[in-house]
Amino acid sequence: MKTILRRTLRDDSGKVFLDDMLDDYINEALADLSLFRPIEYFLSVPFDPVLASEGGIDHLDYAEVTYLWQLEARINRDGQIATVIPYATGEGQFRNGWGWYAERIVLSAWWFLRLGELARLYANDNGDVAVMLALFGYREHKLPDDDADYLDLTDSIDYLCLVRHVKSLAFQSLESDRGLYQQWLAQTNNTDVSPTQLQGMRSQAEQSYERLRKQSARPRRVPTTNVQYVS
Repeated sequence: MKTILRRTLRDDSGKVFLDDMLDDYINEALADLSLFRPIEYFLSVPFDPVLASEGGIDHLDYAEVTYLWQLEARINRDGQIATVIPYATGEGQFRNGWGWYAERIVLSAWWFLRLGELARLYANDNGDVAVMLALFGYREHKLPDDDADYLDLTDSIDYLCLVRHVKSLAFQSLESDRGLYQQWLAQTNNTDVSPTQLQGMRSQAEQSYERLRKQSARPRRVPTTNVQYVS
């Protein structure tokens, strides 16, 4: 990716935009990507009625989830029965459903007791978990730890957004840093770029990215407040 970005920024030799600078640009682009194109995420975690203080599940099991729009209770019994638990907005009461507070799932007392009864009713001698909670939501794009990591991009739109955003950030740096601009001018094919032309290049890069950002924004699904039954 750094090689691609350097070609885009007309710095094939890598003498202007060093690795640390590109790392910062990439991380900022990924963080911004998480705001308007979060990754759709599905996870299934066990329901343990013993963990009453934690709402019946361990937060570490779903720590990557940053937004939740649907919660299902799935019962393993001669096949699988799934019940959609409704989303409840009761100003912290979470009556007759689930709530999402401080990145934690909070179950209402009725649902907690009901799922606890089902967990005990359908538990078998092997100790298998009888009730699983299926989480439908979103997570953020992971930031790379080193150059050996693959970037957390799910499709070509994510790739285009990242490249255009980095290009915009790099041109902003050239425009605001005189020394960096002079160093960039010294590279092949850049000596003919005046400050006015650079300003136009930066503006064009920003506009191109903003258009793509608006066109590719992924709206988050809204949690449902109705009980649904799926067999």
